[in-house]
Amino acid sequence: VKHSPDIDFDQPISRQQETKLHEHYGWPLYWLDKITPDLRGLGLHPHILVRLIAGTDTEAEQFPYDDIIDSRTPDWVRRGTIPGAVNIPFTEFKSTDNAMEIMEDRFNVTVGDTWDFTYARTLVMFCNGIWCPQSPTAIKKLLSMGYPAAKIKYFRGGMQNWSSLGLTVVYPDK
Repeated sequence: VKHSPDIDFDQPISRQQETKLHEHYGWPLYWLDKITPDLRGLGLHPHILVRLIAGTDTEAEQFPYDDIIDSRTPDWVRRGTIPGAVNIPFTEFKSTDNAMEIMEDRFNVTVGDTWDFTYARTLVMFCNGIWCPQSPTAIKKLLSMGYPAAKIKYFRGGMQNWSSLGLTVVYPDK
């Protein structure tokens, strides 16, 4: 307590002040996502994703991407997805052999004695929402296999965020 950060007891505590206190005492930051704490920095805000899809804003040029990957299982995808998304269920990444095949066939990774990610595609991955572990599971597998973090963008809000913003949802043929 003697060397802890100052607190103004007459004001609400800010997130910045909370962060200082948590860092000082070594407490975990309770507001961070418990499912995906190691994916911080890969996030993508929905307004950027909308501009990426529409190609309507120069700001979107800062976030080039090759594929939007809906990593949900097909039963979820039938309920609606983001326009232009390709469904590769997270379950396809569970097996290392299957993940290697996807990286080689779909993501331009050269698989051999060593993996070459020089021409790896930049992916935007999403699932149902912040509470959903499907994209984080696929992303963690890709990262564990050496896929460059800079080539993965995680739309953490997923379909829940997308739909709640009233953005266009498409329904694949059943």
